[in-house]
Amino acid sequence: MVRRKPLIGVTEPIQGGHLSWWSIRTAIALAGGKAIKLTPNNPQEKSLLDGLVMAGGGDINPALYDFPAVLAEHYDDARDKLERDWFNMMYAQAKPILGICRGAQMINVCLGGSLYESIRLICEEAKYPRNILSKIFARKPVAILPNSRLANLLKSPICFVNSLHNQSIKKLGKGLIVTAKEHNGIVQAIEADDYPFLLGVQWHPEYMLNSRRQHLIFRAFVQAAKP
Repeated sequence: MVRRKPLIGVTEPIQGGHLSWWSIRTAIALAGGKAIKLTPNNPQEKSLLDGLVMAGGGDINPALYDFPAVLAEHYDDARDKLERDWFNMMYAQAKPILGICRGAQMINVCLGGSLYESIRLICEEAKYPRNILSKIFARKPVAILPNSRLANLLKSPICFVNSLHNQSIKKLGKGLIVTAKEHNGIVQAIEADDYPFLLGVQWHPEYMLNSRRQHLIFRAFVQAAKP
Protein backbone atom coordinates (compact mmCIF):
# COMPACT_ATOMS: atom_id res chain seq x y z
CA MET A 1 0.00 0.00 0.00
CA VAL A 2 1.38 3.39 -1.05
CA ARG A 3 1.30 5.94 1.76
CA ARG A 4 -0.10 9.33 0.86
CA LYS A 5 2.15 12.37 0.88
CA PRO A 6 1.96 14.63 3.92
CA LEU A 7 -0.43 17.51 3.24
CA ILE A 8 1.16 20.80 4.31
CA GLY A 9 -0.74 24.05 4.68
CA VAL A 10 1.16 27.23 3.75
CA THR A 11 -0.19 30.57 4.92
CA GLU A 12 -0.06 33.46 2.46
CA PRO A 13 -1.79 36.83 1.99
CA ILE A 14 -4.80 37.21 -0.30
CA GLN A 15 -2.79 39.39 -2.67
CA GLY A 16 0.88 38.95 -3.50
CA GLY A 17 3.17 36.31 -2.04
CA HIS A 18 3.51 34.50 -5.38
CA LEU A 19 7.27 33.97 -5.21
CA SER A 20 7.00 32.81 -1.60
CA TRP A 21 4.20 30.35 -2.40
CA TRP A 22 5.88 28.78 -5.43
CA SER A 23 9.24 28.54 -3.69
CA ILE A 24 7.81 26.89 -0.57
CA ARG A 25 5.57 24.64 -2.67
CA THR A 26 8.63 23.49 -4.61
CA ALA A 27 10.66 22.94 -1.43
CA ILE A 28 7.87 20.85 0.10
CA ALA A 29 7.45 18.80 -3.10
CA LEU A 30 11.18 18.09 -3.26
CA ALA A 31 10.99 16.96 0.37
CA GLY A 32 8.17 14.51 -0.39
CA GLY A 33 5.11 16.50 0.66
CA LYS A 34 2.17 18.24 -0.98
CA ALA A 35 1.48 21.92 -0.29
CA ILE A 36 -1.90 23.64 -0.11
CA LYS A 37 -2.25 27.43 0.09
CA LEU A 38 -4.08 28.95 3.05
CA THR A 39 -5.33 32.53 2.72
CA PRO A 40 -7.92 34.55 4.66
CA ASN A 41 -10.43 34.09 1.82
CA ASN A 42 -9.57 30.40 1.39
CA PRO A 43 -8.73 29.03 4.88
CA GLN A 44 -9.35 25.33 3.97
CA GLU A 45 -10.47 22.57 6.32
CA LYS A 46 -8.43 22.45 9.51
CA SER A 47 -8.86 18.69 9.87
CA LEU A 48 -7.01 17.91 6.64
CA LEU A 49 -3.47 19.02 7.32
CA ASP A 50 -0.48 17.06 8.55
CA GLY A 51 1.76 20.11 9.00
CA LEU A 52 1.76 23.90 8.85
CA VAL A 53 4.19 26.38 7.31
CA MET A 54 3.65 30.00 8.29
CA ALA A 55 5.37 31.89 5.48
CA GLY A 56 7.02 35.29 5.27
CA GLY A 57 5.30 38.55 4.46
CA GLY A 58 4.32 41.90 5.95
CA ASP A 59 4.73 43.00 9.55
CA ILE A 60 2.56 41.63 12.36
CA ASN A 61 0.25 44.12 14.07
CA PRO A 62 1.84 45.16 17.41
CA ALA A 63 -1.63 45.09 18.98
CA LEU A 64 -1.32 41.29 19.05
CA TYR A 65 1.45 41.56 21.63
CA ASP A 66 -0.05 44.57 23.43
CA PHE A 67 2.34 47.19 22.04
CA PRO A 68 1.24 50.50 20.52
CA ALA A 69 2.24 50.94 16.87
CA VAL A 70 5.14 53.39 16.53
CA LEU A 71 5.51 53.29 12.76
CA ALA A 72 2.87 54.03 10.14
CA GLU A 73 2.76 50.53 8.66
CA HIS A 74 -0.02 48.67 6.88
CA TYR A 75 -1.05 45.54 8.77
CA ASP A 76 -2.90 42.52 7.43
CA ASP A 77 -5.25 41.73 10.31
CA ALA A 78 -7.08 39.05 8.33
CA ARG A 79 -3.84 37.13 7.78
CA ASP A 80 -2.84 37.62 11.42
CA LYS A 81 -6.12 36.00 12.48
CA LEU A 82 -5.78 33.17 9.95
CA GLU A 83 -2.33 32.27 11.24
CA ARG A 84 -3.27 32.50 14.89
CA ASP A 85 -6.28 30.23 14.32
CA TRP A 86 -4.24 27.70 12.37
CA PHE A 87 -1.35 27.79 14.82
CA ASN A 88 -3.63 27.18 17.82
CA MET A 89 -5.32 24.28 16.03
CA MET A 90 -2.10 22.57 14.97
CA TYR A 91 -0.30 23.29 18.24
CA ALA A 92 -3.12 21.70 20.23
CA GLN A 93 -2.67 18.53 18.15
CA ALA A 94 1.15 18.62 18.41
CA LYS A 95 1.46 18.65 14.62
CA PRO A 96 4.65 19.92 12.94
CA ILE A 97 4.93 23.69 12.51
CA LEU A 98 7.58 25.61 10.58
CA GLY A 99 7.74 29.40 10.68
CA ILE A 100 9.63 31.38 8.04
CA CYS A 101 10.59 35.02 8.74
CA ARG A 102 7.20 36.57 9.65
CA GLY A 103 6.08 33.02 10.47
CA ALA A 104 8.80 32.63 13.10
CA GLN A 105 7.68 35.92 14.62
CA MET A 106 4.05 34.74 14.61
CA ILE A 107 5.00 31.54 16.44
CA ASN A 108 6.58 33.71 19.10
CA VAL A 109 3.55 36.01 19.34
CA CYS A 110 1.08 33.10 19.49
CA LEU A 111 2.99 31.74 22.49
CA GLY A 112 2.87 35.05 24.36
CA GLY A 113 6.08 36.64 23.13
CA SER A 114 6.67 40.09 21.68
CA LEU A 115 8.55 41.70 18.80
CA TYR A 116 10.65 44.72 18.03
CA GLU A 117 8.44 46.68 15.63
CA SER A 118 11.53 47.61 13.62
CA ILE A 119 15.04 46.29 14.19
CA ARG A 120 16.42 49.60 12.94
CA LEU A 121 14.91 51.31 15.97
CA ILE A 122 16.91 49.17 18.38
CA CYS A 123 20.04 48.19 16.50
CA GLU A 124 22.04 50.67 14.47
CA GLU A 125 24.14 47.83 13.07
CA ALA A 126 21.10 46.25 11.44
CA LYS A 127 21.76 47.83 8.06
CA TYR A 128 20.27 45.12 5.93
CA PRO A 129 19.91 45.40 2.15
CA ARG A 130 16.89 47.34 0.90
CA ASN A 131 16.73 46.09 -2.69
CA ILE A 132 14.61 42.91 -2.89
CA LEU A 133 17.14 40.97 -4.95
CA SER A 134 19.93 41.98 -2.58
CA LYS A 135 17.79 40.85 0.35
CA ILE A 136 17.24 37.43 -1.22
CA PHE A 137 20.81 36.81 -2.33
CA ALA A 138 22.75 38.54 0.47
CA ARG A 139 24.40 36.20 2.95
CA LYS A 140 25.23 36.88 6.60
CA PRO A 141 26.52 34.44 9.23
CA VAL A 142 24.43 33.35 12.21
CA ALA A 143 25.67 31.30 15.16
CA ILE A 144 23.66 28.18 15.98
CA LEU A 145 23.14 26.78 19.48
CA PRO A 146 24.97 23.43 19.85
CA ASN A 147 22.80 20.32 20.26
CA SER A 148 19.65 22.16 19.19
CA ARG A 149 17.26 20.75 16.59
CA LEU A 150 18.56 23.30 14.11
CA ALA A 151 22.19 22.41 14.80
CA ASN A 152 21.41 18.72 14.36
CA LEU A 153 19.66 19.45 11.06
CA LEU A 154 22.31 21.71 9.55
CA LYS A 155 25.28 19.95 11.16
CA SER A 156 27.18 23.21 11.48
CA PRO A 157 27.75 25.83 14.22
CA ILE A 158 27.55 28.62 11.62
CA CYS A 159 24.99 29.16 8.88
CA PHE A 160 24.95 31.81 6.14
CA VAL A 161 21.46 33.20 5.54
CA ASN A 162 19.61 35.87 3.57
CA SER A 163 17.93 38.91 5.10
CA LEU A 164 14.38 40.05 4.30
CA HIS A 165 12.98 40.91 7.71
CA ASN A 166 12.05 44.21 9.36
CA GLN A 167 10.71 43.02 12.71
CA SER A 168 12.52 40.69 15.09
CA ILE A 169 11.85 38.73 18.26
CA LYS A 170 12.01 40.57 21.57
CA LYS A 171 10.52 38.66 24.51
CA LEU A 172 10.40 34.91 23.96
CA GLY A 173 7.10 33.07 23.94
CA LYS A 174 6.32 30.28 26.39
CA GLY A 175 8.31 27.10 25.90
CA LEU A 176 10.62 28.56 23.23
CA ILE A 177 14.39 28.76 23.15
CA VAL A 178 16.67 30.83 20.92
CA THR A 179 18.77 28.56 18.72
CA ALA A 180 20.46 31.05 16.35
CA LYS A 181 21.61 34.67 16.61
CA GLU A 182 23.49 37.26 14.62
CA HIS A 183 26.64 38.81 16.05
CA ASN A 184 24.55 41.83 17.11
CA GLY A 185 22.20 39.66 19.18
CA ILE A 186 19.23 39.70 16.83
CA VAL A 187 17.37 36.38 17.06
CA GLN A 188 17.53 34.30 13.90
CA ALA A 189 15.91 31.01 14.99
CA ILE A 190 13.64 29.67 17.71
CA GLU A 191 12.36 26.22 18.56
CA ALA A 192 10.60 24.25 21.28
CA ASP A 193 12.52 21.28 22.64
CA ASP A 194 9.45 19.73 24.29
CA TYR A 195 7.36 19.68 21.10
CA PRO A 196 7.61 17.10 18.27
CA PHE A 197 8.58 19.70 15.62
CA LEU A 198 8.27 23.45 16.17
CA LEU A 199 10.91 25.55 14.43
CA GLY A 200 11.04 29.18 13.34
CA VAL A 201 13.79 30.68 11.20
CA GLN A 202 14.13 34.39 10.55
CA TRP A 203 15.57 33.88 7.08
CA HIS A 204 14.02 32.40 3.90
CA PRO A 205 15.35 28.89 3.23
CA GLU A 206 12.90 28.49 0.32
CA TYR A 207 14.96 31.03 -1.64
CA MET A 208 18.17 29.08 -0.94
CA LEU A 209 17.31 25.63 -2.26
CA ASN A 210 20.66 25.47 -4.01
CA SER A 211 21.98 24.96 -0.47
CA ARG A 212 21.69 21.37 0.72
CA ARG A 213 21.68 22.55 4.32
CA GLN A 214 18.67 24.80 3.77
CA HIS A 215 16.77 22.04 2.02
CA LEU A 216 17.36 19.78 5.04
CA ILE A 217 15.01 22.05 7.03
CA PHE A 218 12.12 21.17 4.70
CA ARG A 219 13.08 17.50 4.56
CA ALA A 220 13.03 17.19 8.34
CA PHE A 221 9.75 19.09 8.57
CA VAL A 222 7.98 16.96 5.94
CA GLN A 223 9.38 13.78 7.50
CA ALA A 224 7.91 14.82 10.85
CA ALA A 225 4.53 15.44 9.17
CA LYS A 226 4.19 11.96 7.65
CA PRO A 227 0.80 10.48 8.60
